[in-house]
Amino acid sequence: MTNNNKPYWNNIDKKFDKLNNLHSKKVLCLWSDLLGFGKDLFESQWELDNDQKRAIFERLRTAHKIVYENTSPFLDISLVLNDGVGKVCNVDSESRTHPDEVGIFIRGCVITHLEINRIEIINQLPGCRSVLSFGESIDYIFENPTLDDYVLNYTKEDANKRSKIAEATGNPVAVYNPSPFQMNTAFSKSFILEGLGSKQGLEGSNFFVEQSVIDYMKWLSDKHKLCFQETEEDGLYCVRILKAECFPSFGFEFDKVIDIDYKGWQTKVYRVSHFNPHDEKITDFKYNLFECL
Repeated sequence: MTNNNKPYWNNIDKKFDKLNNLHSKKVLCLWSDLLGFGKDLFESQWELDNDQKRAIFERLRTAHKIVYENTSPFLDISLVLNDGVGKVCNVDSESRTHPDEVGIFIRGCVITHLEINRIEIINQLPGCRSVLSFGESIDYIFENPTLDDYVLNYTKEDANKRSKIAEATGNPVAVYNPSPFQMNTAFSKSFILEGLGSKQGLEGSNFFVEQSVIDYMKWLSDKHKLCFQETEEDGLYCVRILKAECFPSFGFEFDKVIDIDYKGWQTKVYRVSHFNPHDEKITDFKYNLFECL
């Protein structure tokens, strides 16, 4: 039990003392990476000329603008890190477990992937590879400590208020450790699989779904007493959550399945050819993931 009267050296000490309860939550996570990004870096021995810097600047700015435009603050948190992008949706909250809500998050991932690839092709660049996984995350530490957290309490006029130096400097973040990405197994799986790339069959600027997402779709269908559809159509393996005949909450069509065996981890990864959104009949519209390839 935490002693509220315990003296603390600073807020870091205080906040650590309050972290006693284990809490995990179910999450979906996309990791997407710009292909071929390191080629110029390695070939130039990491010494870029101005033209190369400008090319990298324009490529990153263009791709990440698309990420910003397709992030919904009510559904997902995005992490931009150099040539990679992560998107996390907490599907443990009751307000976010309806299949339509989950489908809207995944649609945002699909549109992000498609828009980046569309611009990359126009600019004669190799595009991005994206992997979606399901898992859990554990909040094991408080996120994003700031300058004020490091100020010793005995130097403050009031230990419960922000220090003068923090006020004067705008109290900048000292350590970035966003809660949605803490001990996030979905993030880890997507990141690892994307990094394996063509060595394990995940080739090119494609969109892939790991087996855990399909397992989650089955669980979600049962929870909401909806139909989980699993069919083969025109040589494609199709999985959908249906709320009415021909009306999905969301669904995938896969043209390829890849068996993964990596460091003892065995799973399946599916290459997405089409995505069915929540607001269109299956027979009327679907996103073609190959349209830019």
